[in-house]
Amino acid sequence: NIWYMSRVLDPNDWDYGYDPNDASRPVAGTDTSAGGVPEALTAVMPHSDDYLLFACEWSLWTMRGDPAYGGTITATSRDIGVLGPGAWCNLPDSSIMVLSRDGIYWVPAGGQGYPQPLSGPKLPAELLNVNWSTNTIAMAYDLEARGIHLSITPTSGGAGTHFLWTRREAV
Repeated sequence: NIWYMSRVLDPNDWDYGYDPNDASRPVAGTDTSAGGVPEALTAVMPHSDDYLLFACEWSLWTMRGDPAYGGTITATSRDIGVLGPGAWCNLPDSSIMVLSRDGIYWVPAGGQGYPQPLSGPKLPAELLNVNWSTNTIAMAYDLEARGIHLSITPTSGGAGTHFLWTRREAV
């Protein structure tokens, strides 16, 4: 459950033997705080120059700053995770939507707040407890429809399922 980052501006430099005072050096680390039980990473969600999110099946972590120069990783949620590398998307307001075990969640812009449930009790059964090891999950924001396309496709082939999730807005 280790993440790796190449040298700044050099995606081919993975030599971790460089000077530890070099802020541009390649770095590696884990997605958990000291004493925590790490999980396997399911997604890495780059967002801005200020932070990125590491997702596990049952937790969400925020990295702030440069990991080679005093950056920090904190738990955003120890209960809500992301079901695979494509089970998330950015929204126009800089927030993020994710598919978790029990529904669709909204992570506020800046990665500051706890994930908020959006799908509620009317979530289709096909979106509950999706097995992401036997399915490919993809999410994308649709500006025209003002909604999220969510596709689940079996990795073994065959027909998948596609949803368009929108929120009704007051006019």
